[in-house]
Amino acid sequence: MQAFDIWHKLHLRGSKVICSLFLLVLGSGFAAAQYRSTPYPHNLPNYDDKLLHYGFLLGLNQSGFRMVQSQEFVNAQSDTIQSVYPQSGLGFSLGFIVNLRWRDQLDLRLLPTVSFYERRIRFNLKGEEDPLDAIFEASVVQFPLLLKYKSMRRGDHRFYVVGGLAPSVQVGRKKEKGVSDENQLVTQRFDLTLETGIGMDIYFPFFKFAPELRFSYGLVNVFDKEDKFLSRNIDRLSTYTVTVLFLFE
Repeated sequence: MQAFDIWHKLHLRGSKVICSLFLLVLGSGFAAAQYRSTPYPHNLPNYDDKLLHYGFLLGLNQSGFRMVQSQEFVNAQSDTIQSVYPQSGLGFSLGFIVNLRWRDQLDLRLLPTVSFYERRIRFNLKGEEDPLDAIFEASVVQFPLLLKYKSMRRGDHRFYVVGGLAPSVQVGRKKEKGVSDENQLVTQRFDLTLETGIGMDIYFPFFKFAPELRFSYGLVNVFDKEDKFLSRNIDRLSTYTVTVLFLFE
């Protein structure tokens, strides 16, 4: 339990860092926008009238697994494994933006993205002081398809919310560190996540910038259970990610 409490505190700390970074950027943009108190736009006044526009994004993410332990582990309380739980790790994302104007305040967005994730599962072994970490480092190509609902524009800024689905495929993964070949945990290459987020568009003379906080929740079980020493303790794994994005359009 002590190890779990330490992990939980570290996870919350990492999430707070990402959220604090988003709030810092959002607050700076809001302060800059408020500097011009007029409700009328100064920059790119007709930008949102375009049917299509494009851009790119950069992001910092914290990602991990949501895990369900197997009934075998719960019933037997494994002779050798005392506890097993996931840990999150930091990564980054980069991608492109294709935005289709659907209504005055509603856009349809496709954001093909390449993300680099680090996720961990920690096994505490009975009689061993050092835990066993299975570390998943993967490169993932994602295709989020999102609806973006925007507030009315006031001056050179407007708030928005986004939501949608993101199918993804894993195109590269490093071998698990600290785990022998016969105990490698196997995850599926394909995933589907529910995406939700909030952000603010800030209009500059030559481009639009938007800090965005995005939450991703895996909808499918990505764990391929095999009859191995470590695998028998896990029944289900689904992904979750918190990302701070910086979008330039």
